[in-house]
Amino acid sequence: MKKLEPAEKRTFLLHFSYSLLEGVILGVFSLNEFIFLTSMKGSNYLMSFIFTFSMGVFVFLIIFNEFIRRNHNKRRMLRRTALLTRIPMLAIVLFPAAAEGYTQNTSVHMAFLGIFLVYYLGTMVIYPTTNLLLRNSYSGHNFGYLFSVATTGKNVVMLITALIYGMLLDLHPFAFVYAYPVTGLLGITGIFLLAGISYLPAELPEDRKPFGASLRESARRMWHTLKTNRPYLHYEIGFMLYGFAFMLSVNVIQIFYKDVLELNNRSVAFYRNAYYIITIFLLPWFGKLIGKIDPRKFSAITFSTMLLFVGCIMLTGWFPSHFTIAGYKIYYMMLPYILFHSLFASTMGILWTIGSAYFCRNEDAGDYHAVHLSLTGIRGWIAPLFGIFFLELSGFTATFALTMGLLLAAVIIMLWSVMHDKQTP
Repeated sequence: MKKLEPAEKRTFLLHFSYSLLEGVILGVFSLNEFIFLTSMKGSNYLMSFIFTFSMGVFVFLIIFNEFIRRNHNKRRMLRRTALLTRIPMLAIVLFPAAAEGYTQNTSVHMAFLGIFLVYYLGTMVIYPTTNLLLRNSYSGHNFGYLFSVATTGKNVVMLITALIYGMLLDLHPFAFVYAYPVTGLLGITGIFLLAGISYLPAELPEDRKPFGASLRESARRMWHTLKTNRPYLHYEIGFMLYGFAFMLSVNVIQIFYKDVLELNNRSVAFYRNAYYIITIFLLPWFGKLIGKIDPRKFSAITFSTMLLFVGCIMLTGWFPSHFTIAGYKIYYMMLPYILFHSLFASTMGILWTIGSAYFCRNEDAGDYHAVHLSLTGIRGWIAPLFGIFFLELSGFTATFALTMGLLLAAVIIMLWSVMHDKQTP
């Protein structure tokens, strides 16, 4: 890492502060699906929409990318997005704090899903704009490293929050009615900090086209990006396979925790976050590595680690030996899962957020990340529901085997691409 310029130091302070607040939010959100199944007595299919919304909204970036490009004041856009999409979280304080309020009460379930849909709509603006602000504020030498340090801070806070929150939910299963409104306020604060990052926008032509024409041009530009940049195309094909595998399995794993492993809230929080202890130490190293090797090689490493940790989960169903300590249910086969998941989390947090930026010029980072997120949205509307359907049709073993097969194909495509197409950022 090279010495930081004053502007980089200020950006990092704001970025790091934002990341710490996001860590609290993600620590609370890490138990969303399990809370929906246990405390709120929701169905498996309705539960799958929580994750579907978190990823599926990105499909609308095909439209929103042009809106973001045309908005000259990116910082004001972030602040307005924060207020519009985070304030509805405050309404959860009005939700029932007893089991009777959720039994066969789908209206509360639908209200819960609606609030999270609005929340995740904000990520369409926040994620690509954050990528653009950071790519233009950090130097190329420091980008990956500084991002990984901020992500490390976020993961530390997320781990601590999730473990404390899991224990709190075991004591009071409806503590979420107070926790979610707090996350809404923290979300607004964090994005306002992020909006403090300085950004000099590119000059827009005075004779701009009408929005409809610009929208068609934006769609063509996104397609042109994939068509002409072959390494990036291969990168996104591999990510489609990985993403489909990840999304179809993420809710299935939550059901596996509940129905097969019979975990309590604190044990779920442990398995979902214990790997971050190792991740904390690995992230800075991987942050440096992504700037030194082809991101497709980096992707192959990432996808391989997920393949291995899914395999550990599948084997736990076959070899369920375990012990209990301080209320935590520890399965022996889940111990290597923690190791492999730590490697996955150390790499994917960096790769998914800034990987696409290594295929383009700094000024195109927003467009490239918009393409990446739009494709995420497409699979987000299909894979989670398909995962529940395939689980009910074929069972846990077949679902995990399908996940691993898709990941293996993604690894092969990435390695094949590295051998046949040179990266041309």
